[in-house]
Amino acid sequence: MNDVEDMGKYVIVTLRQTKTTRRFTITDDGCSFQPCTFYRKHGKCISLNAGHHTIGAVPKQIAKFLGLKEPELYTGHCFRRTGATMVVDAGGDILSLKRAGGGNQAKLL
Repeated sequence: MNDVEDMGKYVIVTLRQTKTTRRFTITDDGCSFQPCTFYRKHGKCISLNAGHHTIGAVPKQIAKFLGLKEPELYTGHCFRRTGATMVVDAGGDILSLKRAGGGNQAKLL
């Protein structure tokens, strides 16, 4: 439950793994969906074990919630592509792109 920190203008999420710890931020800036506002209104922190299959199913659930056509086509790979796009849109270079995604995002440019 300490892995999500609400900092006011943004939310910091920490993913702890056995070898590495990854942190990312969520902001409302430039996003019509307003994820921080949505989190504050609907989110609550609980301790829950989740594997890669659970995480990979989240884009499909989001697509269903938004009423998108063919939600089964939205997979965990959507997170990788979106993350890569966000790094590049924020002015990141190829090195920061590799650092953010383990190097495989460079193929998406």
